[in-house]
Amino acid sequence: MIYFNTLESFYLTALNVCRYWQIVRNQNIYNRHPHFILSICAIIPLFILINMIVQDQMSWCNVVENVGESCSVTYSSIPIRIWNVALMFALPIIISLIASIRCVLHIKQTHSQQVLSRRNHHRQLIYRFGIFYTVWIILWGPFVLLTYLDIKTISDQIDFFTSIGSTLEVAIDGILVSALDKHFEMAWKKTYDNILHQLGLDGKKKVRPIHQLTLVMHDRMDSKDNIMNK
Repeated sequence: MIYFNTLESFYLTALNVCRYWQIVRNQNIYNRHPHFILSICAIIPLFILINMIVQDQMSWCNVVENVGESCSVTYSSIPIRIWNVALMFALPIIISLIASIRCVLHIKQTHSQQVLSRRNHHRQLIYRFGIFYTVWIILWGPFVLLTYLDIKTISDQIDFFTSIGSTLEVAIDGILVSALDKHFEMAWKKTYDNILHQLGLDGKKKVRPIHQLTLVMHDRMDSKDNIMNK
């Protein structure tokens, strides 16, 4: 779970940087640099995975198997804990905050009447991302901090609530992300339609509009014929 939580953290940071590029530099980085985006999407999971593998092979961390529970990770030294907290937890959050602040400052400094609608749209994007990021950190942050710091003196109750928060964050991720940007909702809807198409379950859905269009065309032709006959 810690791997996917960290992966999400870096992907959200990359999304925020792309949004900064779009707002401040007025460039659609997805269309102008698609290969760069794909490279980043491939490098991030490899980087996190290599970091974990190296720590395991160098005996800087130990994977503990608990009977009836999920595996847990313990770290052998304080520098490794500081490294994980700084690089895997704090760095993505700091980059996202800097990018968001730069976007807000840019929006406030824009006074041209020609870009008012675009500025309002960008402001809504920043607000949505701020709400999403706040909820995400509140639910996700405590679990990751306790995992990386390997704190053993906490009570079982605190550990239970941090696990519940992390599980809840994973459960509502789909809803939060779809509200974050309409492109996610459009992509998921397209994926859902493709799945239905592959399963052959969307036949009726596609035939009905064509049938209705045919009826409308026939009605129009009939009405034209009646007018000409009169």
